[in-house]
Amino acid sequence: AGRNLLVGVFGAAQGTVNQSGGTVSVGGVLRVGIDGVGTWNQTGGTTTVAGSAWLGDFDTSLGTLKSSGGSLNITGNLSVGGALASNAPAVPVGTQGQALDADGTLVISGSGGDVNIGGNLLANPGDHTRRRPDMTGDNVSNLVFEILNNTGVSRVDVAGIADLTGAILDVDILGGSFAAGSFFDIFTAIDISPDYVQAAEDVGVFSLSIVPGGNGEILRATLVPEPATIALAGLGALAVVAMRRRKK
Repeated sequence: AGRNLLVGVFGAAQGTVNQSGGTVSVGGVLRVGIDGVGTWNQTGGTTTVAGSAWLGDFDTSLGTLKSSGGSLNITGNLSVGGALASNAPAVPVGTQGQALDADGTLVISGSGGDVNIGGNLLANPGDHTRRRPDMTGDNVSNLVFEILNNTGVSRVDVAGIADLTGAILDVDILGGSFAAGSFFDIFTAIDISPDYVQAAEDVGVFSLSIVPGGNGEILRATLVPEPATIALAGLGALAVVAMRRRKK
C-alpha cells in the first residue's frame, strides 16, 4: 500500500485480510476496524507499517489482529481499543482512548509469529479524553496469548512503553503439557504499566509479574500449581518433619 491501509471502514462495514505469505508494505498507517469490523490474520509472510497501527479506531468499531506466523513490524505505535486516529494529538500522549465503544483485540497464537513495535503499545481503553456526559459506551482492549503444543508463545517486542492500563490480559493453554512454575514472557518494553486486568478465568492458573530484562521490563505469565498439588506438597513436608522428629 502506497500510503494508508484501512480494513473494515465505516457504516458497520466488515473487512478481513488473511496473510499467509509474501510481503505487505504500508507506507502510512494501518487501521483495522474503523466504525466497522476489521480483522487481520497473519500466518506467514512479512508486514511492515511505516507509521502507526490502530485496532478498533473510531466510535462503535471492532478491530482484531491475530499473529500466528510471519513477521509484523510497526514503526510507530500500536493502539488497541479506544482509538480515534484522525483526532489524535502528538504521540505518545493522547493517541488512544478518544473513541467510544471502540474495541480492539491483539491475539498472539503460538510461537511462530514475530511482532515488533518501534513506538509504544497503547492499550488503555479507559482514557476517554473527549467523552461528554451525554455519550455512553465503553472501550475494550483485549490482549490474548495462546500457548500451543509445548512451544510456548511469542513475545511482543515494544521499543517504547507499554500502557496496559485497564487492558484485559488473557493467557490460554490450547495445547501441550506444562509443569507448574513454567513461565512465558509475553511483552517486553522500556516501561510496562502494572494496572492491567487479568482475565477472570486465568486467576489462580497464571500469575502475572513484571520483571527486569529485555528492553527494560518483561511481563511474565507463570503457571501456578493447582490447589490440590499445593495441598499434597504441604502434607508431604509435614510428613517429613514428623519422621525427623520421631528419629530424634
